[in-house]
Amino acid sequence: MKNKTIFVVDNDPFSAKKLRLHLEALDFDVTYFATGSEMMNHLTSNPLLIILSHDLGEENTGLDYLRLIKEINRDIPVLFMLSQSNLNTAVHALRLGAAFYMEKINTSFETIKNILYDLDIEKKRKYYNFLRTFRQGVFNLYGVY
Repeated sequence: MKNKTIFVVDNDPFSAKKLRLHLEALDFDVTYFATGSEMMNHLTSNPLLIILSHDLGEENTGLDYLRLIKEINRDIPVLFMLSQSNLNTAVHALRLGAAFYMEKINTSFETIKNILYDLDIEKKRKYYNFLRTFRQGVFNLYGVY
């Protein structure tokens, strides 16, 4: 069975609880971490997605943890959350490998649902491209065009 666990890393328990309740309503398992270092200790469980806040109230920022996550496993998508609009930080997060970024205050749960849908679509697109390439290779191997 496919892992349906989403990690939520945020030092604001109220915001994290709202997010957790919404994700559980969408039938995901949610594991909450108040700090990035706690999350890093559990990264080997390969979550489906990590929702990572930039402001964690500790020495390292979300960007630091994003860099570490991508060094360990580039395949885990990270949704990067900003407390306030900061285009420079958002661009930096995307360059480091974040799949998406959002602002906590201005983002609706419908937007998060759409982002989750887009991530699944992306996986399907990669699978179908692989399948098409594989079929074309088989057709070329046996002389069928």
